[in-house]
Amino acid sequence: MEPKIEFSVTTDERWAYETECRGYCPDVVVAFPDGTRYRLTFYDPVRLAQDLEEEGFIGDPGLVVIPRVTEAQIRSTVERLVAQEYFGSLRPIE
Repeated sequence: MEPKIEFSVTTDERWAYETECRGYCPDVVVAFPDGTRYRLTFYDPVRLAQDLEEEGFIGDPGLVVIPRVTEAQIRSTVERLVAQEYFGSLRPIE
């Protein structure tokens, strides 16, 4: 059974547009059937470079960089991360 992807807000057309423009989507929770949950943050390369330039570092646990921050890209990436057993290297959230 596949994990459930939970966004911190309701996803609608406005959210989709604004999220892709920002190139950033924090607080995406991936919930597995066994009850374990993991928090991911998605960036596109442009936004990541901007934040790196401004802050001097990026230190988010569960950081994932994808070409475009869209719901479809997030879902597709989570599927690939599951297949690669990525979540075994992360600490679940409580």
